[in-house]
Amino acid sequence: MRGNGAPFALFDEQSASVFSPAFYVAPGKAALFQAFGFETVSREVEPGRAWARPQVCLRQILYQAPDVLPDLWLVDQVLGVYREGLKGLVMAEGPVITHGCAWTLSACDTMALLDIPGSYRLELNDPGSVGQARVYMRALAPEAVPRRSARLYWGEE
Repeated sequence: MRGNGAPFALFDEQSASVFSPAFYVAPGKAALFQAFGFETVSREVEPGRAWARPQVCLRQILYQAPDVLPDLWLVDQVLGVYREGLKGLVMAEGPVITHGCAWTLSACDTMALLDIPGSYRLELNDPGSVGQARVYMRALAPEAVPRRSARLYWGEE
């Protein structure tokens, strides 16, 4: 776990990719995501093809080896060889979707909680938002999250 729940930037002014670093949520832990700098209006994200409101989508990563990383790690920061060393072990990667809807952060939903163990990363749907959109993650003990926050959990209805 990174410090005492200190925020870590998954996307910030220094970001150069639509993909965040990969991270791991361990059993018994929760991750709080906070998003800033998203536009509130839809814009063209593919010239002549698609219009969308800029947002980030949560992506799950399934490895051939079980997730054995301790606590909630930003894997790229903790193990510099993570992407290169484990790239060949990725069995599948894709967006997390329930009831036909992807789990996202946007100008309409700027905060979310995740307590499902596994490996993940975020993906921006708009390359023009790279370096503008900011998303931070903090590790929390689930008991530190008040009950009234249940609607903030990804996957809750």
